[in-house]
Amino acid sequence: MVRLINGVAKNKESDMDVLSKMIILATIKHSGQMCKGGKPYILHPLAVMGEVKSIDAKIVAVGHDLLEDTDATRDDLKAQGCSEEIIQAIMALTKLKGERRVDSAHRVASNRLACEVKLADVAHNMNLSRLPAITDKDLNRLEEYKMVQLILENAKNNNWNNFQ
Repeated sequence: MVRLINGVAKNKESDMDVLSKMIILATIKHSGQMCKGGKPYILHPLAVMGEVKSIDAKIVAVGHDLLEDTDATRDDLKAQGCSEEIIQAIMALTKLKGERRVDSAHRVASNRLACEVKLADVAHNMNLSRLPAITDKDLNRLEEYKMVQLILENAKNNNWNNFQ
């Protein structure tokens, strides 16, 4: 089945194939990693994926930490069938070494798909109930996430028409 998105023909089945391949890649690459709450890390990108609507956003969500937290590369994303738009969104989401979260948020805000996914990511990360114990470090990180959320909500409202 073919559908038009912004005047470009997209094959719905191939989008689902890419999503499936990205879920497998993320599962393999995040294997052995644990989140701050002590659970398998793959549950985080899957949770973020569940909070976004479009297939493209879901693909970005499941891959949003691959370049930052694993040895996955841009070429790996391409090999899974990711479009340039999806790769650019994942790259925008990749926090650079030494980069502050707030600085990263300004880059993310300039990419619609990345902005949508990062808002879901931040919402998941701000949920302290997933942590066994809350430390001062967690509370400081929460304050950073609140600033990031403000930057991204502003971009969503002013630059991206509330993702409509």
